[in-house]
Amino acid sequence: MRLSIPKAWTRGPCQAALVVVLFVSAPVPESGALTQSAIDLAVRFSPGAGTFVGTETVTLSVGSRADIHYTLDGSLPTASSPVYRDPITLDTSTRLRAVAIAPIDPAASTAISRPTGPVATEVFLRVSDDARQFTSHLPVILIHTFESGALSAFGTEHQAAALLVLEPTPTDGIVGRATLDARIGIHVRGQTSRAFPKKQYAIELRDDGDETDRGRPVLGLPSGADWVLSDPLTYDRSLIRNALAYALSNAIGRYAPRTRFAEAFLVDDGGDVGMAHFLGFFTLIEKIGRDADRVDVNRLPQTAVALPALSGGYIVSIDKGAADFVAAGRAIQFVYPDAEDMARPERRAQVEYIRHFIDSFGQAANAPTFTHPVTGQHYEEFVDVDAWIDHHILNVITKNVDGMRFSTYFHKDRGGRLVAGPVWDFDRSLGTPYDARATYPEEWTSSSWGGRNAAEGWWASLFRDPAFRSRYRNRVKELLNGPFSADNLDRLVDGLVLQVGDAADRNFRRWTWTPPQSNSHAAEIAQLREFLRRRTAWIATRIDIDF
Repeated sequence: MRLSIPKAWTRGPCQAALVVVLFVSAPVPESGALTQSAIDLAVRFSPGAGTFVGTETVTLSVGSRADIHYTLDGSLPTASSPVYRDPITLDTSTRLRAVAIAPIDPAASTAISRPTGPVATEVFLRVSDDARQFTSHLPVILIHTFESGALSAFGTEHQAAALLVLEPTPTDGIVGRATLDARIGIHVRGQTSRAFPKKQYAIELRDDGDETDRGRPVLGLPSGADWVLSDPLTYDRSLIRNALAYALSNAIGRYAPRTRFAEAFLVDDGGDVGMAHFLGFFTLIEKIGRDADRVDVNRLPQTAVALPALSGGYIVSIDKGAADFVAAGRAIQFVYPDAEDMARPERRAQVEYIRHFIDSFGQAANAPTFTHPVTGQHYEEFVDVDAWIDHHILNVITKNVDGMRFSTYFHKDRGGRLVAGPVWDFDRSLGTPYDARATYPEEWTSSSWGGRNAAEGWWASLFRDPAFRSRYRNRVKELLNGPFSADNLDRLVDGLVLQVGDAADRNFRRWTWTPPQSNSHAAEIAQLREFLRRRTAWIATRIDIDF
């Protein structure tokens, strides 16, 4: 476990030049506090994790009398590992792992185990001459797969790797101390995008001492173990569509994953960090999952077989891939608890509960009186109507062609109703010229998306209800006169474009097969702005007519 407290962020993500290195600590007692013996036996590194050119000499120390055992090959250090005697000189990228083991007290009356401190891991990546002067105003994320080698484009299992974040200066480039470093698991993610030259990645942060997940704050975002490095470049050459859509959702009080922009290097050939490993611009995104700072639903114990514990929390999705169950006519997948966990026999009652709950909503929503034919419950007793309205508006205002069909999430807390959201995946939206269904702003849908008035799936049933349509119209007008006004939308776009800066040009030079319109990132942004201006103006004229 690391004892050092991560450096505080002294500048915002738009102002700081960062290189991201992730640090993962070893387990602490459940209370979250370190015992004095653990503090005394925690190994300290000088210098700490980071990047270097040529060689790096590292000194290890401990606060009490103990032997420090270490490894340089990523393996877990034990009492049989080499004992640290002198400073260690590194001449290649290395995961230096160490543990302090105290001597046995000769005065002890009985044989006892030698006190052992937490395993500490620090990552040191060597930078080649051609990359040492690389600079960016954005965070720079460095990933090294070491013995895991190249990532499979179609693999779904996490491969072991290491991740760093640095804060370069104009003179230091990407050589220096890391603000965050971690052992991680990583795999290529996505469906269609797996086949594209530029990949997207799923990352889980791991503990220093074992393979368990360990949440850490990343780039000023709340602590979490699971993250996504996203850049669906083929369809979004503005580079900001996901960040913009999530910002719109958060602006109206509906949690969406928070984001930070960064540039990244991936070393998967065992060598130094070089410009050949530069991957360009990415959006770091919180992965949707159960957490007090993400989707805040109760933990659902395996032992929950009766109400109220049985009623939540759940996170489910409608997406590509095999269904875990079918309810109210839709194929549904588990997000939390995950599908493997929900397949356990002891969770059968929970599967049946959420299936029955969603089926009951469907029966109520489709009934002539909008009430369940047996229980008499109105559909509003099953779903959070305001959340469902906001979720639909967010997908319609952006004309997200995959919205409410794929990557569509719902969650239900204990004793609560089914909430639509968080929103996810907006590369094919906001007028992108690379998917014709999203391009034209003056229509509710395209011919291949949804039905009357952009009512997809379960929403089509709800729009049958005059009361639902009335609430929907009022909410659209409220948003168009507030968070979704032309001035507010322009300010959001301006802020995101300022953050991207000249990283866009580096990205397009790296990925020449997907050039922006007129070879200009500014042209892509202008097209997005024009779409939003026309889209919101048109919706304002049609909302009372069509809904």
